[in-house]
Amino acid sequence: FLLEVENQFGKMIKRIRSDRGREYEFLGFNSFVQSLGIIHETTPPYSPSSNGVAKRKNRTLIDLTNAMLIDSGAPSNLWDEAILIACHMINRVSHKKTKIVPYELWRVHKPNLGYLRVWGCLTFVRLVDPKRLKLGEQLTTCAFLRYALHSTAYGFFDMEKNIIFESGDAIFHENKFSFKSRNIGG
Repeated sequence: FLLEVENQFGKMIKRIRSDRGREYEFLGFNSFVQSLGIIHETTPPYSPSSNGVAKRKNRTLIDLTNAMLIDSGAPSNLWDEAILIACHMINRVSHKKTKIVPYELWRVHKPNLGYLRVWGCLTFVRLVDPKRLKLGEQLTTCAFLRYALHSTAYGFFDMEKNIIFESGDAIFHENKFSFKSRNIGG
């Protein structure tokens, strides 16, 4: 996908470029984008070089994901969580030539980066009230996995129960990785 965005008041998608993938033939995609006044361009058949920008972006995402999985010691079955964070980060880093942040182009203001955490780091998450006992453990050992979509919470992988859940009450140890201390298969 390559999107061309108009830099005026009400950001508007003018053009979408794809590689003739069959996913665009279904569900009336072409008629939908045409009804919005968007031009759907396709690259010539069997010419991956025509889609260079998207291929390079995908390669960058894969490289970042691989580095995150290796550095944190996380199992490869968490690649989907890692690639979402990699994409999240790319959208908040300025472009080398233009010095413009993609997030800023879309939202018209600079992103707040104070909430960012190291992916896969060791975290201690406070147990929520219904699960917390007056005596005994108050925290559970987790690894940071994601940012919640519509809240200020974070997503965690519970190392003891092997479940993913969200919470906003955690202590992050960004120089330690919980996957490296445990042998979690994947």
